[in-house]
Amino acid sequence: MGFDTFGDFPTTALEADQARRDAFVADAGGESIGVDQLHRVLAAKGIAGNVDLVAGDICETVPAWAAANPDVGIVLLHVDVDLYEPSLVVLEHLWPRLVPGGVLVLDDYGRWEGETRAFHEHFGDDPPPVERLPFVDATPVHVFKR
Repeated sequence: MGFDTFGDFPTTALEADQARRDAFVADAGGESIGVDQLHRVLAAKGIAGNVDLVAGDICETVPAWAAANPDVGIVLLHVDVDLYEPSLVVLEHLWPRLVPGGVLVLDDYGRWEGETRAFHEHFGDDPPPVERLPFVDATPVHVFKR
């Protein structure tokens, strides 16, 4: 299951993320891969049948999906949305679905203020334990286990 705008990189009301978002868009462009293009890539790899994609604003699509799929559990929840608002929505609606022993990966924890702030706001004084895993480029990935 994958959620993405498959369009323009979203805006944010969090001032701490605005400058970084604008710099990212200036460098990489403001539009993500299209859903049709991603379907073609997945098909070429022979895995298109294993992936469901939900296009749209995550702040709307994640709550709607969660409401429509109340019994679905999650083993791996990889969050790479950068910004505060969608990070908080994902944590609020999908973290409770993480099964015991499941893993939450926050791709930009400690790098984007919004994702980091959403994590701390959601978990408060009782966050799950963190493990840092190295990336090839030495950028740390933060993994939280339920």
